[in-house]
Amino acid sequence: MADDRYVPVFNWPIGELTLSERTKSLAPLWEHIAPLVQPGMRALDLCCGSGAAAFRLEDAGAAVTAIDSSPLLIGEARTEAARRNSAVEFIQADVLDYRFETVAWDLALVLGNPIIDFPPERFGG
Repeated sequence: MADDRYVPVFNWPIGELTLSERTKSLAPLWEHIAPLVQPGMRALDLCCGSGAAAFRLEDAGAAVTAIDSSPLLIGEARTEAARRNSAVEFIQADVLDYRFETVAWDLALVLGNPIIDFPPERFGG
């Protein structure tokens, strides 16, 4: 039987990872990222969450591919992309296991706190 009681401890990460909260938290970084983005470039947003950085990159003229392991966050990103008529390609997958197409990326980003996506045991040694 599923337990559908509300568990408050899980509310804070979900709230912090919403598109509006991530957009606010990334705002101070954008002045450093914006000069790197040129119209027409190919950008890769790893551990993209709800898509805040991906949408900013697209708004600056980049063709963006964004990947995250969370079905919930990718779902939110895809919903927002449809609302915006965005061309960002959102992929739900583990960034360490995903087989990327052979392509030259002009810019790749890993922003925020994706430490859970890169546990030390995944790297061997």
